[in-house]
Amino acid sequence: MNLKFLTMLLVFTGGMFLLNSFSNRKQLCESSPHRHNGWPLLFMLNAFFLIGYLVFLVDLFFTDIVAVHHLVVAVIFFGGGLFVNIVLRMSAVSVLQIKQIAERDRHNAFHDALTGLPNRTLLYERIQLAVAASERDEKPVAIILLDLDHFKEVNDTLGHAVGDKLLQKLAPRIKQCVREADTLARLGGDEFSAVLPTAGERDAILVAEKLRHAIEQPIKINGQFISIGASMGIAIFPHHGKDAETLLQHADIAMYQAKHHARNFMVYDGHDNQFSINRLELVSRLREAVKRRDFHLVYQPKLNLQNGEITSVEALVRWKDGETTDVMPDVFIPIIEHIGLMGELTLWVIQQSLLQVRKWRQHGLNLTVAVNVSVKNLMDPTFPAAVRSIVEQSKSSANNLMMEITESSVMANPTLAMNILTDLANMGIGLSIDDYGTGHSSLAYLKHLPVMEVKIDQSFIKGVIKNENDAVIVCATIGMVHSLGYKIAAEGIETDEVLGFVQRWDCDVAQGNFISQPLNEKKLFKFVMKHNDALAASGNNSSQKQNWTLPAG
Repeated sequence: MNLKFLTMLLVFTGGMFLLNSFSNRKQLCESSPHRHNGWPLLFMLNAFFLIGYLVFLVDLFFTDIVAVHHLVVAVIFFGGGLFVNIVLRMSAVSVLQIKQIAERDRHNAFHDALTGLPNRTLLYERIQLAVAASERDEKPVAIILLDLDHFKEVNDTLGHAVGDKLLQKLAPRIKQCVREADTLARLGGDEFSAVLPTAGERDAILVAEKLRHAIEQPIKINGQFISIGASMGIAIFPHHGKDAETLLQHADIAMYQAKHHARNFMVYDGHDNQFSINRLELVSRLREAVKRRDFHLVYQPKLNLQNGEITSVEALVRWKDGETTDVMPDVFIPIIEHIGLMGELTLWVIQQSLLQVRKWRQHGLNLTVAVNVSVKNLMDPTFPAAVRSIVEQSKSSANNLMMEITESSVMANPTLAMNILTDLANMGIGLSIDDYGTGHSSLAYLKHLPVMEVKIDQSFIKGVIKNENDAVIVCATIGMVHSLGYKIAAEGIETDEVLGFVQRWDCDVAQGNFISQPLNEKKLFKFVMKHNDALAASGNNSSQKQNWTLPAG
């Protein structure tokens, strides 16, 4: 290879490096939004140098003798072109990385890290945009605020890692329930919100139904199926507010009203504002009440329809708020569940009930006491051990204790619930399915549970005289439950006719205000002793089919 050819090759290659660097021009020139951007000037200089390369190359072509100094200049040209190419390529890569970091930071600033959904900040922005568009087009905007039921229990009993996985699997499922133009955001914890532009109340209700159905489907995590529910509140622009903060606040009030009334969703009502204020006050007072154990129990007798005796009662918790009358459970129990104190309260009820059973036994009255158990307890692996400790400390027998569980609490995590119920049954504790007919399970599933009793929900019992469908349901349920070897109980007995009906159809146990309203421990003792003495004196026995004469409570 002669010196001239080598020199020209070096200059040509350096020029190609320089020319190739222009491929990064667009990316670098658009990298800064500022008017005074230095990259265009640099590429102008680059073009000027490229002309110099071309002129030198042409000059070499027409030069007969190429000296060593030509080769040195060619090497410099080659190195300069290579250097410029490398620097601009590295700059382009750096600019790209900076853009990606900036985009990621912007995404993180407006999206939830766990689920990838928009966060509260972006939600407010989307609400404001939707409201502005709706004001122009005179169309409504719907806001749905969604709070998962019993999510805290999942975190407390199965761990935060399982709770996070639950949210991650739930997010895409509920996102499918809204349109592409809608925004579904996670506000934090177990709260989500949806913005539905151009949607009115009817549209929002349809979406809420879709969300409810999607959320209630069991989710499999680590080999376990977890079922939860949700409470939702709906607010509509412009009727319920004209800005993001007001609309979300009113949707939040409606959501807590839905929890209060045990409904899946409710639309905001202006009268609910007072409820919201009262609820905040109740939350504060209830936290203190649980700490001080500022509750007491009343007991409702359960009539054995086979022999007319009263051998069991149901313990019901009451709260006397200050000097006022008792606050009913349907007011404070949902709040206690929401703030995560239901499990603690349930253990206290079990303890007090067993202590009372021991006192009654010391006075010649042997009763079994039934206690309602929350989903919090059925998702707590330590619950059986805590109950065993309470039984031992109270010096009572586990046979004197029955636990009433709802279908929905079992279905929240069937595998874990089955293990806990089996441990309780092995202790000798009786188990009863409460509110049967209102949950998600069936007799086909219940036959696998270690229960001994099924209580038909009072909504069916109250209608057996006037509603033929309720009567058919009750009769069929009694037959099926007996075929599985369980006892059947009817709650909500309010009249003599209803009591006679369930007795004629071989119901085992009856409970309701017609038999007796809930009584304190002293009145309950007198009532049961009076009833059983009257029964013994009358000579009634299990072979007779009649309504037992009940003493006044």
